[in-house]
Amino acid sequence: MTIVGAVLAGGRSARMGRDKAGITIDDEHRTLGERAVSTLRAVCDDVVVLGHGRSMPNDVARIVDALDDAGPAGGLLALLRCERAHTHTHTHRYVVVAVDMPNVRPEHLRALLDRGSIACFTCEGALQPLPLVIDAGARDRVEELVANGERRLTEIVAALAPKTVAVDRDVVRNVNRPDD
Repeated sequence: MTIVGAVLAGGRSARMGRDKAGITIDDEHRTLGERAVSTLRAVCDDVVVLGHGRSMPNDVARIVDALDDAGPAGGLLALLRCERAHTHTHTHRYVVVAVDMPNVRPEHLRALLDRGSIACFTCEGALQPLPLVIDAGARDRVEELVANGERRLTEIVAALAPKTVAVDRDVVRNVNRPDD
């Protein structure tokens, strides 16, 4: 089985005044994008960027969103469709993270991978759709949900009946404002 990491980095948010992926986040002067790629490389065989990927490291392949203005659902769908073009077997498992979640560590992703083919975190009892482990076999169900108009990633992931791992709120905290 091939494990591919995917960074959702195509958002149109202007709250930070620039692309989140290029914001320096830690004492090592790494950007959010570099940190996400590094975290995924610690547990995955390959890493790609979903969306426009501006401000992301240049050595990471980009996959354009499947649908305009569909947010993370468009990125997830593009990732699952991309696998279809390469093989008709279900040999890929994906680890999808948002570029703006700097507290996710390799050990958190390994815990999700250990849970099975579809897994995500819960925090204080609530489903957290990202990070997400998803098997290529979920493609048809995601296609169906999106074709029926679903764009909310939380609803898409919930419909897949994921196995879950409980984590503290800080793990899934995302950066949305300069104060964060």
